[in-house]
Order: sequence, then structure tokens, then C-alpha cells
Amino acid sequence: MVSSDDAGVPPADNRRIGAGGFDKVPSGMSGLEARLAILYTEGVARGRLGLPRLVELTSTGPARLFGLSPRKGRLAPGADADVLLYDPEPKWVMTAGALHMSTDFCPFESWKIKGRVHSVWCRGAPVIRDGQFVGRQGFGKRMFRRYAG
Repeated sequence: MVSSDDAGVPPADNRRIGAGGFDKVPSGMSGLEARLAILYTEGVARGRLGLPRLVELTSTGPARLFGLSPRKGRLAPGADADVLLYDPEPKWVMTAGALHMSTDFCPFESWKIKGRVHSVWCRGAPVIRDGQFVGRQGFGKRMFRRYAG
């Protein structure tokens, strides 16, 4: 599984939240939006990782480990699958300005990236089309895990 301690908090908010002690500042770094592009570029495009393994690391495996399978992490009748189309052709340079995160910096600034998210559907509705957000706020649905044991 690929994961991080993501905290996409703008620096001004970090300073406000952390006033009076560094231990109040949200831990982690912004990188959620960058994750798939970096995994594809450094893994699949460089021949270090196959596409089936990328899907296992980013979707199937986490759904299983977090008790969300079989509802999430697979394309099958009855599953609440989100579908992402990744275009492997575009080449671009990752910068804070090229991303949609609410921060003014990118920890992967100036990385050369291969490919880009083209479209995403959530429960059959488009949320990203041609690389642009077209969803609506509040459309997300919280999924509760099943506990094994």
C-alpha cells in the first residue's frame, strides 16, 4: 500500500494553528494530488512497477486492508467503484501552480512528470473531466470499514 501523512494546509493556516507551540502544527506534507503522478512516473514509466501492481498498491490493497472491500477497490457489480482514467502521454513539470491543492508550495516542485489524470467518476458521476474539477462540493460519501475479528 502507498500512503502518507498528508496535510495539505496552507502555510498561513499552519502558522495560525501552530501559534504558541510547534507541536500544534498539523503533521505531514501536502502531496495527495501528486501521489499517483509520481507513482506512475517513477514506477510504471521507468519499468519499476507494472500497471496491475500500481492498481493493487493504490486501490485494491488499501480497500482490503482497511475493511472496505468488496464495496471499494474493484470494478464489479454492486461495488461502489470510483474510476480514474490516466493519460500516460503528457509530459509536464510539477509545480504548486499546476496542482489544485490549497497550499502555495509543492514538495515535488520541478519534478518532470509523465502522464496526467484525465477523468474521474465517483458513483457514476464525473468529478474530473479533461483534467478539470467538475464535481460538486459535498458529493463525497463517507465509507465505514468493516472490522475483522
